[in-house]
Amino acid sequence: GHSLGAGLATVVAARFNQAASSVEEKGIVRALSFAAPPVAQVLGPAVSLDHSKFAVLADPYDPVFVESVCPQQQTSGAMLCVFSSGEEPSSCRRCYEKFPVNSSKPACGECFSERHIYKHYYDDLVPGPRAECTKTSKDVPSPWSARCFGGEHGDVNHA
Repeated sequence: GHSLGAGLATVVAARFNQAASSVEEKGIVRALSFAAPPVAQVLGPAVSLDHSKFAVLADPYDPVFVESVCPQQQTSGAMLCVFSSGEEPSSCRRCYEKFPVNSSKPACGECFSERHIYKHYYDDLVPGPRAECTKTSKDVPSPWSARCFGGEHGDVNHA
């Protein structure tokens, strides 16, 4: 699924797997999602996503993806795979000036239109190079990650 559909697919698969026997691999459901929103609060602390069964594919500048991994990973342990998406768009750079992101900013709306719409994934990202995967949000290759996690820029606002 993509966006809300991705979130729903992830939650349904996680709940199904929670009910299935952990020994019986046959009954396990896997989910591959595009630009999934944060799901950790919906799943609760008792459910985590095994990175061998759940993967989130995303444009590294997609605001829905960014909000799901920064400042803390809300994808509950899913494998995070980001496509090589070129230079950070100026609208996204303005959107991600401070964390947590204020998604009501006009720049975030522009960034959303440029990077979250499924057509962008379908036309621009999926046909291109394979996405790079990591198990932790701090390892996502993106210019905003230093701002989010306090790296070189040191201008993180987690208030």
